Amino acid sequence: MDAGLELFGTIGYRATTMRAVLQQAQLSERYFGENFESLRDLFLAVYDKAADQVIAATIAAVQGAQGDASAEIRAGMVAYLESVAVDPRGARIMLVEIVAVGPSLYDHGMSKMDIFSEFMAQRAAELGLKSSRVNVKLLARALVAAMHELQRQTVFEQPPLPMPVAVEHAVYLFDATMEALRREA
Repeated sequence: MDAGLELFGTIGYRATTMRAVLQQAQLSERYFGENFESLRDLFLAVYDKAADQVIAATIAAVQGAQGDASAEIRAGMVAYLESVAVDPRGARIMLVEIVAVGPSLYDHGMSKMDIFSEFMAQRAAELGLKSSRVNVKLLARALVAAMHELQRQTVFEQPPLPMPVAVEHAVYLFDATMEALRREA
């Protein structure tokens, strides 16, 4: 897994070969085959590990926040942005490579994104936020996509978007969305 993180996260999925993974990991092809059927399977395992860590950190931060919904949003956004940015290799895998590899892996990435959006839609329902005009789950998915874009700018743009700026923009977007839902409820 470490070899996959290093190679997929630095040179990318398409440039990574089985030979490079075996050399990086100092493994035989037989040992690799006992754990993964293909490079695609290794990529999915590396992606899932990175994404699951981000999901867990974000949800834990939201659940541990003291205060109102805005405090939860701020805690969640900080946790999300920081947990992705902690390792640029994982960030590349989650934000760039999962999209670049192709439709089937992109769909896998979207299923992870749905964990976030379902959590957000559930939390909105718990707060009594609903709408007769828009689908709250779809709205949550759009907010998660906006988070991905802010994250991409903090990691890959030159110069990078400063983390506090990304957090403030995310909080503003979420607060405005919550306010609109409150007015409608």
